[in-house]
Amino acid sequence: MVFWIRVLALCTPLLTSWAYSQTLKGRITDAESKTPLPGVLITFKTDSVIRQCTSNEAGFFIFKSMPLGLANITFLIPGYITKQLVTRIISGKESNLSVAMEERVIQGDEITVTAQQTKSESRNAFNLISTHVFNAEDASRFAGSRNDPARMAANYAGVSGANDSRNDIIVRGNSPLGVLWRINGLDVPNPNHFGNIGASGGPISIINTNVLDVSDFSSGAFSSHYGNALSGVFDLKWRRGNTDTREYLAQIGFNGFELGAEGPIGSKQQASYMVFYRYSTLGVFKALNIPFGTGSAVPEYQDYNMRIDWSTKRYGHFMLWSMGGVSTIALLYKDKLRAGANSLYGYANRNAYFNSKIGVLGMSHHYPINSKSYVSTYFGFSGSQNNIASDYIDSAFSTPDFTIPEYRQDFSVLKTGLHSVYHYKLNSKHFFESGIYIERIHLHLFDSSAIFFKPLLYSRLRHYTGAYFSNRWYAQWQIKMNARLRIQGGIYAQYLSLNSHAVIEPRFSIKYTHLNHHLGFACGLHSQTQPYYMYFSTTNFGALTNTSLDFTKALHVVLSHDFNLKSIWHFKSEAYYQYLYKVPVTYSASSFSALNLGADFLSPNITGLTNSGSGLNYGIEFTIERYFNAKYYILTTGSFFNSRYCGSDAIWRNTAFNGNYVINGLGGKEFQLTPAVSVIVDFKSTWAGGKRFTPIDLEKSRAQKKEIRFTDKAFSEQYPNYFRLDIRPGIRINKKHVTHELQIDFQNITQHDNVFQQTYNPKTQQLEYDYQLKLFIVPQYRILF
Repeated sequence: MVFWIRVLALCTPLLTSWAYSQTLKGRITDAESKTPLPGVLITFKTDSVIRQCTSNEAGFFIFKSMPLGLANITFLIPGYITKQLVTRIISGKESNLSVAMEERVIQGDEITVTAQQTKSESRNAFNLISTHVFNAEDASRFAGSRNDPARMAANYAGVSGANDSRNDIIVRGNSPLGVLWRINGLDVPNPNHFGNIGASGGPISIINTNVLDVSDFSSGAFSSHYGNALSGVFDLKWRRGNTDTREYLAQIGFNGFELGAEGPIGSKQQASYMVFYRYSTLGVFKALNIPFGTGSAVPEYQDYNMRIDWSTKRYGHFMLWSMGGVSTIALLYKDKLRAGANSLYGYANRNAYFNSKIGVLGMSHHYPINSKSYVSTYFGFSGSQNNIASDYIDSAFSTPDFTIPEYRQDFSVLKTGLHSVYHYKLNSKHFFESGIYIERIHLHLFDSSAIFFKPLLYSRLRHYTGAYFSNRWYAQWQIKMNARLRIQGGIYAQYLSLNSHAVIEPRFSIKYTHLNHHLGFACGLHSQTQPYYMYFSTTNFGALTNTSLDFTKALHVVLSHDFNLKSIWHFKSEAYYQYLYKVPVTYSASSFSALNLGADFLSPNITGLTNSGSGLNYGIEFTIERYFNAKYYILTTGSFFNSRYCGSDAIWRNTAFNGNYVINGLGGKEFQLTPAVSVIVDFKSTWAGGKRFTPIDLEKSRAQKKEIRFTDKAFSEQYPNYFRLDIRPGIRINKKHVTHELQIDFQNITQHDNVFQQTYNPKTQQLEYDYQLKLFIVPQYRILF
């Protein structure tokens, strides 16, 4: 393959080896106080070029006319830990770095921290362990990730994502409902198309990876900065638009047709904008007969991401940002029959219609009080809406259109949030922060379901309109005892006005460094409110029995060891223990537990719940990673875990998410054909334990002409192991001020049969299996100019 590409490079004028160049710039700040660092010596180095400059009074630096390709950048200033980064320079877009440097505790010999080490060091100084750091390039680097931050995170140790239909994040055996999404300082609703209200996943992400700056994903025992989450936190930061030059992007692929623009506002380099818009292209995929899991149905969606920044000398920095998306699909049973195993979303003998909307508008203000402290304030509005209709296929053909209305849903959530945090850096050893988060939640929850078809009778499930507050406060202090040891303690508190429940949670972590070894320990209490629909589930008599439910709570304990070898290889292992308590279960003895919710598109109406359930997650994780160096990378992760729960029947069972193990292997290699042309090949393999499920009682299902499961055998069986192998070849071509990128992602190239679900078909009176995607081809072309 490489031979023919080389021949093509020699024969095609497009693949020229002309020496193009581009600008590299950025800003350097103190990691804790966020104040700019002037006088930093920046060294730019490639195999053939070495150049240097220093940052100005505002911390900015710039290199012009730099050669294309990978470069090593070193940042050096007395009193701070020397830092090295690896960045890629392309002709179609300026490279803009945001660099945070950590002050040394003890003045003396220089301590070098390489770019590879910063991958395990959060931009939030209080995230000491169980945190993964990524940026826009990382989010699109791995094969099979579909430019989706959640699918990218599924490659990390401790995370399971063996589901082709959704990007749910299952962290250490916990429900996806336990994940918190935070963007630019504000907690946001489920940022996915076709996502259920109260859930955290969906088939397609609304977040455009082109807007991402350096961001964090935490997988447990997170700091007091975060709350109302049990399993993980996505803390996403969006980058600032280019303040000097207007730049544009056009892209077409599986995720849609996309246009983007960014640039300065005015001529004083104090304001900038960035906007991206996307419209679905799956209709084109259907016309090309490429299956994508919805059978003959075509999902339609569109979304946007935007950010506007402006800086002032006296009043600090202001930001306005927004994102939104709309999506719709009709899943018809006749299409499912026609598609067979290529449909992951439809239901037997039913037509389903799904419409969703989401919108977020946020504003932030960063105000430096002095060189040691600052205040960041975030204010915003968010809204999400779901409209779902399900019709049962009338086998007796007694209705005009052969269907009977079975379920109707109209859910909407409007949230107003204010988050303000004060940071104070006493000196190089002490760092403190305290914040408040006030959130008003307005709900509109209406749904009903048919309980009899002949005669047609309906049951009102939820019928609520109202509002309540969720108020939070947190504080934490970090002490660097010396260059090797840092300790931090914090506290998080939350109050829910709906039922006047309150919680106070202490958290503690410690990290010790010796040479290239890092030992960490963290523990703390964590809690989360219940899904909105659970509080307002209604009995057949219209009674609300769940509004007094307490928080679900958990104890997290994590032990971590990191080892870096020659600044290229990274070895990491973590052992964890989670005990969950105050889990909602039914008053009467049953196998139900709220810990099993969140893996589908359903909002079950379960009444008569009490906080007497419990759960247990424990396991060990391994990561072996070779950072992108010498034009190739390797990542291998292994997670081995057990996830159990106890319902009101006092029986311990597997949770719905207890796959027991996940092993990922990833790698990639870049071949430089000419200074302007490179070929990239990435691959990924995933081997994971099958999904747990509750078996179907075939005899009762046939007698009652509908699917009946053995509820006393909840999640007692497991589908066969999941396996998928993806490979993605691509090519990058740099022209003058233009970069072309073409890639084709071949997913599940072995066409392995991964079971998606087992269902009962009342028409055939047989069990049926739906399978996940076979060979799935995802082409993408992008141009930056």
